[in-house]
Amino acid sequence: MAGFFCSFPIMRRFSWILLSIFLLGWKSTPKQDFNHWEGHYTLKFRSEKRAMDLELKIKANGKSEMHRLNYHDSYFKDRWSGRAKLNEEGNISIIMDSLNILIDSNLRCLEPPFLKGHSWDDVDALKHPFNSSWNLSIMANYHYPEYGGAPLTLGFNGDSIYGGYSGCNSFGGAADLDSLGLFSLRNMNSTLLYCEPMDLEERYSSALFKVRSYKIPEPRRLVLYDSLGNALLFYQRQLVLN
Repeated sequence: MAGFFCSFPIMRRFSWILLSIFLLGWKSTPKQDFNHWEGHYTLKFRSEKRAMDLELKIKANGKSEMHRLNYHDSYFKDRWSGRAKLNEEGNISIIMDSLNILIDSNLRCLEPPFLKGHSWDDVDALKHPFNSSWNLSIMANYHYPEYGGAPLTLGFNGDSIYGGYSGCNSFGGAADLDSLGLFSLRNMNSTLLYCEPMDLEERYSSALFKVRSYKIPEPRRLVLYDSLGNALLFYQRQLVLN
């Protein structure tokens, strides 16, 4: 009995050690930020063995929900809930029931195997370019993969502020955008660096001010048109984790 009572201080000390280890480990675990991923995504999958439509919703706290419509053999609909995680490569992982979904920053599926290589559509990106950033891919006498260097860019904060990089200087100003496709930039301000040559920057700025409308033909593509409907600038959407 005496030995039993003597063991209480040791047990208390051991409990404090375990609690300290737990608290230190808990404090050192970084909180994952899913603001970049928050949104509504869809994917249509068709093969000889499977035919389904997937709808995925991710919240800023990582909570996720997926709906599946199955068309193969028999029609049925089901729903899963889960929590997302970010890995070291910047990919997002969502475990729903027994299904592990792994998506890279370009919205391509890495897992499960039958979805590998298929891309999710960002439903919000299909509607408008608000709150997004874009890399210029094609302009007259310019094609980024051949040009090299840092890409020319264009980004929007809401529907009234724009900014970007024109090859030498950064620029920004006020924008007039709406969800119906109308587009115009005004009051451009720019840094005053001088680079050789400057013709690329001048051509890019000139083209931007001619733009009067836009279309998003695919979730990650933006095309800008002049008043006559001529396509002037082609962009790829940036999907970079913070």
